[in-house]
Amino acid sequence: MFERALDVHSTDIKLWTRYIDAELREKNIAHARNLLDRAVTILPRVNQLWFKYVRTEEALKDVARTREVYERWMKWQPDPPAWNAYVNFELRYNEAGRTRPTPSSTRSPGERRILTVG
Repeated sequence: MFERALDVHSTDIKLWTRYIDAELREKNIAHARNLLDRAVTILPRVNQLWFKYVRTEEALKDVARTREVYERWMKWQPDPPAWNAYVNFELRYNEAGRTRPTPSSTRSPGERRILTVG
């Protein structure tokens, strides 16, 4: 049912979220991960889906995969709340050394300084 709906409404965020939640409730972790990956591939600018992805991976205690998802997300240059979530994630896992200030040369005039990870 969900797959057929996505064939018609592939940009419906609520549909993606409901489908992912249904799979997680049924403990279909591999399928939920696949759906999360598909969702952020189709809708890479939708922070809600990325947040769901990293929260899910962290809840599953897969720190390496969570970090990979964050790194992939940061390539899209999301808004500051996403960067803050990433920095807080690294701090929770004592990896603050992975964060560094963004070089001034990559900022536009008047743009706030944010942290990058690498």
